[in-house]
Order: sequence, then structure tokens, then C-alpha cells
Amino acid sequence: MPGSQVDGGTTQEQKPPGVTTVWTGHQPHSVLQIVAGGAAIPRGGGGAGAGAKFCATVDVAVASTRMAAVSRRSMSYYSPMLRWLLVGAVLLGGAGVAPAAPAAPGFRVKTLDGQAIDSLELIGKKVVVLRFQASYCKPCARESAALARVAERYRARDVQVIAVHVQDTVTDTRRFVRANKATYAVTLDPKLSLGNRFGFKGTPYTVVIDKKGEMVVRLHGQSAVSRLPRILDGLLAAASRDAPLRSGFAAPVSRVGRPRAVPTWARCPGGGSADPFPPPVTMRPAA
Repeated sequence: MPGSQVDGGTTQEQKPPGVTTVWTGHQPHSVLQIVAGGAAIPRGGGGAGAGAKFCATVDVAVASTRMAAVSRRSMSYYSPMLRWLLVGAVLLGGAGVAPAAPAAPGFRVKTLDGQAIDSLELIGKKVVVLRFQASYCKPCARESAALARVAERYRARDVQVIAVHVQDTVTDTRRFVRANKATYAVTLDPKLSLGNRFGFKGTPYTVVIDKKGEMVVRLHGQSAVSRLPRILDGLLAAASRDAPLRSGFAAPVSRVGRPRAVPTWARCPGGGSADPFPPPVTMRPAA
């Protein structure tokens, strides 16, 4: 055949300068490989040279392309599963971490009887219940007696109940106090300067501030007073668990998170407490 030669099972055809087409006769399944540069291919399709290196590179590229295709098919198969796993992890993470309660704005008010109340002096000492109400609010009047009972019941347990009459007058507020026999502290907020800072949207509105100064509960509308005993009992119980004993060391905490009482054997006769975990006694054999 003019312009071609056969040697060692490799056929090389003359092409324009710069392009050489090679078929490997010993490997019928081999793909067509185009070698750039016009370098001579060693006999048998192997050996060193620019052409051989280029052929090896082409083989690696073909294998890499096939692996990439397999990886894309695998990812397309597992993508929905991975998405659902990611969504589940986010939901579980959000459920395990409780959001922190917002800090209550500081305030200073004066009650109708002239008592000054500063919120900064109550932090760490008392739980505060702010009840935003008004003399023209009928639900407020109906729940006033229950609010007074809550104030009397928890006054000795470090709970301060303050009724804030919003957009009200002194005359109407005093009339409301006399008519409903309110025994809790009452102050005025005629311009909503305090109510707007606590997210007031209408009467009645109840805000509970724990001893750390955080707004742990915000209740809009009626029936909030009937829920206060359970809320206050929970806050006071949590505060008592966190408080250390007067003896100077913290109470041992059980597995359920509640402090255990100091056993009788750990108390000294003259008051105070001994070490609840005494060192072990070493027993020695008799001589």
C-alpha cells in the first residue's frame, strides 16, 4: 500500500505534518488514539518517547473520565438520602439546644402608694411578674382578684407582682384598685414608655422575669393568671436547685439533676458539716 508500512503488528499511515494516527493491532479493543506532535511511535506500540507518554496520558484520562461518570451516578443516587440526613441533623440539633430567653429591659417605677421599685435591685433576689392592664379592660377586672391571691401566696417566696396600668389616669386607676380590692403593687405607664420596651400589644399582657433578669414567659390575653402558679413553682424549684448550701459546698447532685440532702452522719454536732466523702480506711494485717 503506497505511503504506509507494516512492522511488528503496528500500522502507521502517513498524515499531514503534525498529526499521526495509530491503531494497535495486538489490542483489538483499544480505542482510536490521535497523537500530536508527529513523533515516531516505537515498534510494538510501547517503549519510551513523546508518543508513548501521550498514549499513557490518554489512557489515564479515559479511566478518570469513566470513574467520574460512575461517581456522578453514585452521587445522583445518594443525593436525596444525603439531603434528608442533613435535614434530620439540623432538626435534631435545633431540638437539643434550647434558645436563651431574652434579657428584660431595666426599669424604675413608682407605685401609687409612693414605693420606688428598681429592677436592678431585684435581679438575683426575686422573680418579677409584670401585669400590663388598665381600668377600662374588662378581662383585667375579672382576673384582678386571682392576681391578688397569687401575689399574696408568693410574696414570702421572693415573688414581686407589679401591675402596670397603661394609657390610664391616676383617678381611674385608683378607682380600679378600690373596686377590685387589689393588694398588689400598681404603677402607671400613660405613654407606653415601659410597655413598648416589653413588647406590649394589648391588655391584658403578662411578663415573668426570673432571678437572672430574663423574660422567661410572655403571655398575651386572658387566662394568664391561672397559669402563673405552675410557672412560678417551676422557676422557684429551679432556683433552689441551683443555690448552694449554706455550709459552703454545693449539694451533691443525683443523676436526675436534683440535689440530695446531706446525710446525718455528715453533720457535725456543733453545726456545720463534715466531709461527705471521707477518705477510705486502710486495713493492715495483724503482725
